[in-house]
Amino acid sequence: MTSRAIPFPRERATDAASPAVRRHLPRVRPLVVFTLAAIIALFAMIYARISLDRNAFELQRLESQIAQEQARYWNLKVEAAELMDPVRITGAAEEMGMVFPERRVPIEVDGITIDTPARAIAPGDATTTVGSP
Repeated sequence: MTSRAIPFPRERATDAASPAVRRHLPRVRPLVVFTLAAIIALFAMIYARISLDRNAFELQRLESQIAQEQARYWNLKVEAAELMDPVRITGAAEEMGMVFPERRVPIEVDGITIDTPARAIAPGDATTTVGSP
């Protein structure tokens, strides 16, 4: 049996110009492109999430402001109803010295004719005329 020596592999050149390095570059390029695309997509998703959260906070602030304004609206509505209460108005008028007249006196103004129903003026009421003498 004769034996032959196994050829010892030569050290590969790390030169950029060597054919071995050029063969590996095409395999690395798609991996680098894919990694960059994945990183960009990750940052885009993070930015979209931050934007959505920011909009959610703004929406919550606006809803809170709407609730406050609605409460203010209803408080003002209650206050207006209290101010229109006939009992309160009557009491305030009496404090100012206003009273219901004992008898009604219609006022006639020259040039203005108003048809007054007969039941509105009691018989015997005096009529006052306002106008030129």
